[in-house]
Amino acid sequence: MVSLGILPIEMDEAHYVRDVRRLSIGATVTVADGRGNRGEATLVEVAPRRLGLDVRSLTTTPAAAPLLALLGLPKPALVVAFGACGSSRG
Repeated sequence: MVSLGILPIEMDEAHYVRDVRRLSIGATVTVADGRGNRGEATLVEVAPRRLGLDVRSLTTTPAAAPLLALLGLPKPALVVAFGACGSSRG
């Protein structure tokens, strides 16, 4: 869970931030926990196998309503359409 204060980032995530994104001390990043919590943080520590982020503000997004999917509905037994052929009687 994201909370205010120093958030340690280790191993793969640290490698991504430091070596792939090439962020350095003072960079601002957004962190999220996948539960609707998100924080704005500043990179304050860079070490070979870990980073330190200072989370200074938090926002929470309310959970979305559950999605209801109806699958495998039965087909109608018979569909009758009148006047669909375009012919006329007369």
